[in-house]
Amino acid sequence: MNKKIFLLAFILVPSMIFARVSKKDLCNKICCVQATANYLCQYTSSLNVSIIGLQNDVYTLDSRVDILESEMDDVESRLDVLESEMDVVETRLDVLESATTTLESRVDVLESRVDDLDATVGMQIIGDGTHTLDQADGYYIVQDNFTGRIIIDANNITLDLNNRKITSSTTSAVGVVQVNDSITGSLIQNGIIIGTGTQNTGVYVGEGADDAIISNVYVSGCLKGIECGSSTGADNILIDNCTITACQTSSSNTYGIYLLNCNNSIVKNCQITEHNTASAIFRGITIGYDNNASTVDGEIEVTNCIIKDVTITSGGACRSIEFENAHSSLYPQNSTIDNCIISSINSEGNMYGFFINKHQKTRISDNEIKNLTVTTTNNDVWGISLANSPITSGNFIHNNCITGLIVVNDANNNENTGIRDVTGAVNYVTGNTISNFTTAFPSNGRAITGTASTISIGNTTIGVGGANSILGGQGTELTGNIYA
Repeated sequence: MNKKIFLLAFILVPSMIFARVSKKDLCNKICCVQATANYLCQYTSSLNVSIIGLQNDVYTLDSRVDILESEMDDVESRLDVLESEMDVVETRLDVLESATTTLESRVDVLESRVDDLDATVGMQIIGDGTHTLDQADGYYIVQDNFTGRIIIDANNITLDLNNRKITSSTTSAVGVVQVNDSITGSLIQNGIIIGTGTQNTGVYVGEGADDAIISNVYVSGCLKGIECGSSTGADNILIDNCTITACQTSSSNTYGIYLLNCNNSIVKNCQITEHNTASAIFRGITIGYDNNASTVDGEIEVTNCIIKDVTITSGGACRSIEFENAHSSLYPQNSTIDNCIISSINSEGNMYGFFINKHQKTRISDNEIKNLTVTTTNNDVWGISLANSPITSGNFIHNNCITGLIVVNDANNNENTGIRDVTGAVNYVTGNTISNFTTAFPSNGRAITGTASTISIGNTTIGVGGANSILGGQGTELTGNIYA
């Protein structure tokens, strides 16, 4: 304080000297200065108090900010915990959804099994003997291997052989599994049928027994593997994925699959194999018609079938796939043989890969016929033969491969021919490959034998043997064939 007054006096005294200020005025000014100084001291003190208050407020705010930051950290930590718990919940939900799906699937399986059980209650076949199935729409399952017969005598019955074996020693011309006449909609599947007697048939489908399906059935030791139709026929038959083996010897005919007077039917994915028989004629797959048929529509498909490893002795002949027609006035049309294989067949009698008689507009395409051997003198081998009738017309033989036709003990009148058309009608032979025949008389080795009406286009012959690879007045059109 004294320092301030001294400083004020130091400033004012010289000015008073020069201004000649009166003592009274000087005292007044000094008082004024002192009052101002006192005011300034009080104001400074007040400012100091305010500054201290502000500092305290700042400290308080800093403390609160620290508290808020701590609380925010705690909130973020809790959020992290919640997010982790949500992930766990979502994972558990996924597990629950998966478990729910599994449970639903198991429920579906159980429901299906319940349905199967409902369908099969009271319909099981157990034990030996002859069983007649007479409950329409029934589902029957073979539970044990047994000896006997099964007869289907009601519509829309499913017989599941359950991959079991049925053995029958019956000696009459009946089926080990038999569908009676006029019984429709039968399904026979999944099993093995063994015939140990004579004259019996593995599966027999009676006349008028339309819409029958035979699937995944293995037949061995029967005179006929599968027979459908009988006298007046049966339509809309499906034979799929069946195997016929070891057919019996007969003084007449042995059949792998035989459809008589059947229209609009299919044989596919079947095998006729491993037969050694002394039958008069071995017939692998036969589609036949006779005068008992009231309608002869045809529309038969034989596709993806294999006939192989067959030996016929005692002078027996062979027709691997046969489309025969003995009807006097009706002619089946629009059937097909495609993607079939005929292989390793030996016979003492005449040999046919495919035999077509009085069928019209049949398409024979994309098949393979190989290694057919005739072992006796004065018998012939033909890969594909259209029989001697002008009714056999409009047939189309395309893109087949015929190779390895062999005549052993050849005589000069033996015929060794890839494709034979002696009908006198218009038939089409196109794009086939015929090769590698063996015969003692090369002139008897012929790729194609035709008539004046045969149309032969774009065929290839290699190593057939005959100088006249395509022989016999081949007719109206003979173009683009290759001989080597």
